[in-house]
Amino acid sequence: MNHSVTHNLYSNKNYYYYYYYYYYYYYYYYYYYYYYYYYYYYYYYYYYCCYNYYYDYYYYYYYYYYYYYYYYYYYYDYYYYYYGGDYYYDYYYDYYDYYDYDDYYYYYDYYYDDDPHDTTTTTTTTTTTTTTTTTTTTILLRRRRLLLLLLLLLLLLLLLLLLLLLHYYYYYYYYFLLLLLLLLLLLLQLLLLLLLLLLLLTYYDYYYYYYYYYYYYFYYYYYYNYYYYYYYYYFYYYNTTTTSSTTTTTTSTTTSTTTTTTTTTTTTTTTTTTTTTTTTTTTTTTTTTTTTTTIALHYI
Repeated sequence: MNHSVTHNLYSNKNYYYYYYYYYYYYYYYYYYYYYYYYYYYYYYYYYYCCYNYYYDYYYYYYYYYYYYYYYYYYYYDYYYYYYGGDYYYDYYYDYYDYYDYDDYYYYYDYYYDDDPHDTTTTTTTTTTTTTTTTTTTTILLRRRRLLLLLLLLLLLLLLLLLLLLLHYYYYYYYYFLLLLLLLLLLLLQLLLLLLLLLLLLTYYDYYYYYYYYYYYYFYYYYYYNYYYYYYYYYFYYYNTTTTSSTTTTTTSTTTSTTTTTTTTTTTTTTTTTTTTTTTTTTTTTTTTTTTTTTIALHYI
């Protein structure tokens, strides 16, 4: 009986010990798995955050660099435009200042002349003769020289062939004349074909040259109109600025008159007028001679 009880106690102890060990192992394994999963999640989250931060930083740096480049380019363009506008403004300011000074000098000479009895007659004659001679020689030599050389070589070969035929077949007189006639007809066809080809190439080159010249003239005309519009715009802008900055000054003059009955005073005022005659004659003669020579020959 005692032995049986001891055996049962020992078996239950082993069972509980084994169950406790299994439960501890399972808990430890679950804890390790949970820790590993948490570590993996944390690592993934950290990697994603770093990658996202790095991407945002790179994008922000690229955007900042692009914005800085765009701002620098805009500032440079604005500075260039302002400098150009300032230059043109100074130029027109000097231009108008020169004319204002000229008008002021004219009025000064008119109102404050030293000698009122002086009558000045000034005659200025300016003759300007400009002769421009422009000679334009356009030689269209591209592929035609090669064609002419080929034609000359063909004629030499035909002449050599005729000499050989004359040397070997002189006793076949009628056959020789027939062959010669056929060769002449072939030569005539070749000449007509080459002539047609030369005419087509000449017409093509002439048309291309005319089109290019017309396009260049149109571009030059557009550039001239643009420059004229730019000049007119600044001229209008300066006139508007000058008109808006005009100041109107009103001067009031007070005249006092005193009348005495017993005394009579007579005052005689003599006004002497100075006549200034200025005659300016400007003669400008412009002669433009344009000579255009077109030689339609081709070469490579």
